Amino acid sequence: MLKLGYLGPLGTFSAQAAIVWGRGQFELVGFDSIPDLLEAFTQGRIDRAIVPLENVLGDVVRDTIDFLMARVWTTPGLRITQEVLIPIRQMLLAKPQTELSAVTEVLSHPQGLAQCSEFLRGRGWKQSPVASTALAAELVSQAESAMVAAISSEQAAEQFGLKVLAADIGDSQHNVTRFIVLGGPRTTANGKSKTTLFFSTRNEPGALYHALGVFYYQGLNLSRITSYTTKRALGECYFWIDVDGHESDPVFAAAVMQLKERFVSDVVVVGSYPKAEEVNHVCSDQR
Repeated sequence: MLKLGYLGPLGTFSAQAAIVWGRGQFELVGFDSIPDLLEAFTQGRIDRAIVPLENVLGDVVRDTIDFLMARVWTTPGLRITQEVLIPIRQMLLAKPQTELSAVTEVLSHPQGLAQCSEFLRGRGWKQSPVASTALAAELVSQAESAMVAAISSEQAAEQFGLKVLAADIGDSQHNVTRFIVLGGPRTTANGKSKTTLFFSTRNEPGALYHALGVFYYQGLNLSRITSYTTKRALGECYFWIDVDGHESDPVFAAAVMQLKERFVSDVVVVGSYPKAEEVNHVCSDQR
């Protein structure tokens, strides 16, 4: 059976995404961190990797994007082949005997803490980031103190014997995280494809303006434009764009060719894949 890597342990939202997308067709392999997971994928120790990329609240998962930005230029197999949308319901979890008034510290993944900023504001609790939301729940279950809580999932509460002190504490009740799948066969154009590119512009006036104009003149819609500073030189940056369309489309190929010839110093297609148009939910019997 092929191996699908995810950010573990079981109970994370990444595990939920792996369950939904894998549909029982893969051996699920949990990793302690996203860099460890992606490194295992590039080394061929797993066949697919599913990782969080961005959240509807505007958060970008830096561990994922930093790894891709650093390695995709020289690692041809590091390609996006699918995307999955998973609803995120953040819960405040604690030991069964703990009351909300007794909490003094909260543990979670940095994304979990950030996505519950309104709930946490003004409470005066110590906020301690850990590698995953499920790890936060596990640590709370093992803690001697009853004054520590975790921001995690309802599944993690069941798994680690915790109670829900407060439900749906996220800043939005419509919170969704976009996960990407790396590895597997390349997809063909189906009329509802999306393509991710990274590029850096030449150091000259109007370079970004003209680079983006290439897609406008080819009639291609950009659904995301984000800049990231590199770790090589101060002020140097790359751009991440998502384009509606498939890399095999003639207009897309023409746009990339114009980019290479006239406006950018580096460009790489990170993958073309079917656009996810529905949010995927985890069934109770998959927990």
